[in-house]
Amino acid sequence: MGESIRKNANWIEQFHAADDPLVPIDEGVHVALQTESNFHKLERGGHFQADEFPELLEAILERLLVPAAANSDPKS
Repeated sequence: MGESIRKNANWIEQFHAADDPLVPIDEGVHVALQTESNFHKLERGGHFQADEFPELLEAILERLLVPAAANSDPKS
């Protein structure tokens, strides 16, 4: 499972809440190990059915903006 997922993604940010009522944290850890994802364990969040998810936005922006900033020429 993990290899086929990794082939289709340049990177994987995976979030799991310890208080998820549907998926046990151990299952999230198992998937993270199989996919070699960047695993984020949050103590609270349930099954992430909220309208806002600032941790996800932050992780995506970091992935997209940090490499661009590292490769930019500060003189331009």
